[in-house]
Amino acid sequence: RKPSPPLRKLQANSCFTSNHMSAATFNEPPKTGTTIVACVYDGGVVLGADTRVSTGIYVSNRASDKMTVLADSTVMCRSGSAADTEAVAKIVRYHVEQIGMERDSPLDVKTVARISNQINYQNKSANHGAGLGAYMIIGGWDSNNGSQVFSCTAGGNMIATKWTTDGSGSTYIWGFMDNGFKENMTREECEEFVTAAITLAMSTDSSSGGCVRLNTVNADGIHRKLVKPDELVPVYGELATTTRHGHVGSSGGMML
Repeated sequence: RKPSPPLRKLQANSCFTSNHMSAATFNEPPKTGTTIVACVYDGGVVLGADTRVSTGIYVSNRASDKMTVLADSTVMCRSGSAADTEAVAKIVRYHVEQIGMERDSPLDVKTVARISNQINYQNKSANHGAGLGAYMIIGGWDSNNGSQVFSCTAGGNMIATKWTTDGSGSTYIWGFMDNGFKENMTREECEEFVTAAITLAMSTDSSSGGCVRLNTVNADGIHRKLVKPDELVPVYGELATTTRHGHVGSSGGMML
């Protein structure tokens, strides 16, 4: 009788046990993803984002808020490294409050965007020379210039635009947004347009998902809205979302 062949050794990526994982596995940065969108309409700006926070293949939060209020009429959409973007947002809010008190007047949207962009540019050597992983969209409304949207990249570029998108899911919706954008949309049309774009990205990008959060900024202030998964229109043959265990809470998470 022939002896049994020796068992094949497990490769480093064959299991999740630390004994079989190489040191290089822990040094690799996790892959992150999101979808953020901003679009101007006749009288304001609509900013939107999905709510899924992922670390590699693990979804760490399915009802997060990726938009930060920087001033009374300015909102930041954050994509990239959550730690970097949250740090930038806190620093920007600090400077906005300080400058606002010195001027005794609120800052306009462009000034707030410039502060955010300057922080990115001055930290290009952060993270061992890789720079900040902060890809942001700044949008809002002010009495001087009306509705404004600025795309602020990690390297320190700032581009004024009427609509833009960023994050891993943006790859799949650039054509959709370019084709669907219209001048002088109403608020309802713009909110539907932004929601449809994020829903399309969520159906294609595995790192985007959850709910859709909207921030509409106009002369009356900032208006927040949460679109729950069961309120989103299925696309590309998706099955409609149903609540099977408990109900969806006000934050978009499942309450068991």
